[in-house]
Amino acid sequence: MFRQPDSISNTAAAVCAGILNNPSGGPLTLDPCPGYLMERFSLGDATNEAVNTSQLYRLNCRPLTHIPAGDTAVFEMVAEVPASMRAGRELTVTWKLYLPHYVQRGNRVDTFPLKVT
Repeated sequence: MFRQPDSISNTAAAVCAGILNNPSGGPLTLDPCPGYLMERFSLGDATNEAVNTSQLYRLNCRPLTHIPAGDTAVFEMVAEVPASMRAGRELTVTWKLYLPHYVQRGNRVDTFPLKVT
């Protein structure tokens, strides 16, 4: 799950909060730290360049070795807004979490739109 701004300037980066829940009955080990894929997408047309990028990252879990059963951890994530994005366009950001040592049940994916101002 994410907390993100509703809109963002094309000269700024969207600072978001990635919220990881552990609904299991035991601790969720964060060693090694999970990776995630962040994708940015915006349709292009005759006057606007399309955006279709993806990048792999790793969460910074050094201060947190595990998420206790039933608990939540919040990680700050940054999505750069391409300079080519003009006001009024929408940038869709998608991220997919990759948890080492755990079987992926269903997609651990969240998507949110950002309106460029």
